Amino acid sequence: MSQDNAASIAEFLLKLYSSAQGKSVALFPEFAIEELKQFVDFDMALFGLIRPAPAIPAGVHCSWTHIHREPTNMVEEWLTLCSEDHVLQNMMKELGRVRSYHVPTVFSKSEDAKILDFALRTRHINLAAVANSYGAEGLCGAFSIRRADTTWKFSDGENSLVQLLSPHIWEAIRINRTIMAGKVQGLGSEPVRGLCVSDDKGTIVFQDNSFERLRQIMFRDSSTYRLPEVLAKSLLHEKKQILEDGRMLFTCKSVANLRFITATLMSSLHKLSIREKEIAKFFGTGLTHAEIADELRISGSTVRRHIEAVYKKLEIRSKSDLSFLIHTSQDRCVEHVLSALEAAVI
Repeated sequence: MSQDNAASIAEFLLKLYSSAQGKSVALFPEFAIEELKQFVDFDMALFGLIRPAPAIPAGVHCSWTHIHREPTNMVEEWLTLCSEDHVLQNMMKELGRVRSYHVPTVFSKSEDAKILDFALRTRHINLAAVANSYGAEGLCGAFSIRRADTTWKFSDGENSLVQLLSPHIWEAIRINRTIMAGKVQGLGSEPVRGLCVSDDKGTIVFQDNSFERLRQIMFRDSSTYRLPEVLAKSLLHEKKQILEDGRMLFTCKSVANLRFITATLMSSLHKLSIREKEIAKFFGTGLTHAEIADELRISGSTVRRHIEAVYKKLEIRSKSDLSFLIHTSQDRCVEHVLSALEAAVI
């Protein structure tokens, strides 16, 4: 390796690790992959955390992925075919070794027709791939780059650079995610019943102790890195922002590819209509019937009728009871935390 090339690599590593502390978790993986292009040119890329899972048909559990210029839904389709992927099998058997593949040659047998069709449609013609151990729980960091041109193969020198630099890319991504989790955890003193941050695939990036205990008790779920299926289906796949489950209220807010999920014990205020809640908050903070009527431009009799309905729904008898419910509501606290989280990761 020439002195100029060594200096360029040293500069790349310095920029990579220093940026891990300042860039958002939503943007950093793309930044890291783009920076690699000063050494190896490629069309598409995939970084992921995977775990061998012989008990399931696909043979692998994908914990987290980041795609670079890949076709939409490429990963989801590949997961249905990955048990037939010879490239993946070689990666898992030979951790730490970068291998290049001309994909049409690798998948040339009749039984490879499905995965060959997938590779041609997604323009995965030439590929360089490597996997290595990644922390605890049997995780592997997998990194691959792709070229769509049949004549544009990866050279031995490029493979060496990928082998040298890819461990630094996924370590920097790990550091970036750890720093983000620390920022989120620093907000743990806020009075939120339970807080979880996941990516848009349901992989948990951070959860506080309250959310973890809640998940284990409510959903009897021992997983530490995936959202319970009920929450993932409603909040991620169906894109609901609110889910009521028994006495618990789950809310989901999207920030880039992250989902901030709060779990709060529902107060009786959730029984009220929007107008009833509006009037109840005015009344509970000390305004008179006439003042509320003037504020909302409605009649005093309408205010009185709504307050009677509020008392009945909340099963209370006095203005002091209503005031207590208003001031102990978690709504403002949750909004405060979500605003702080956005500042922490974007």
